[in-house]
Amino acid sequence: MNRVFNVTNREGLTDYLSGKVQYETVVRHSEEIGVDFIVGGEKTTSVVNVLEAKKLKELIVRLKSEYDYVLLDTPPVIAVSDALYVAKLADGVIFIVAQNVAKKSLVKEAIQTLKHNNVHIIGTILTQVDLKNGSYGYGYDYSYKYE
Repeated sequence: MNRVFNVTNREGLTDYLSGKVQYETVVRHSEEIGVDFIVGGEKTTSVVNVLEAKKLKELIVRLKSEYDYVLLDTPPVIAVSDALYVAKLADGVIFIVAQNVAKKSLVKEAIQTLKHNNVHIIGTILTQVDLKNGSYGYGYDYSYKYE
């Protein structure tokens, strides 16, 4: 998020969860596109502890009460256990897959992990699609198809 909005990664989510900053400080606003956002914060290798997990759940509840939509960007669900915890707190997951980058077996494993944990998968977004070397069209059932 900090690269997208060209801001520092300080005073972000990890700083909020560890009690270093308050809610009013952690939520930032982009006048350019009219959205509020929270950056990741200081990098940490620790898995979310029980106290931080409770605070994260409370934060998500508060954000849901103040905003129409709350989007949570997490690392791949297979790579980091925190991502699965966050997915369970969400109303649903939009699964993002990079074409020709993500391994098919890992994508299947991630989807099975989410389903096994009763996480609602809203849909999938395929990124990094090379339209120059493919074709697209509409099938008989009016679904979008990429080859």
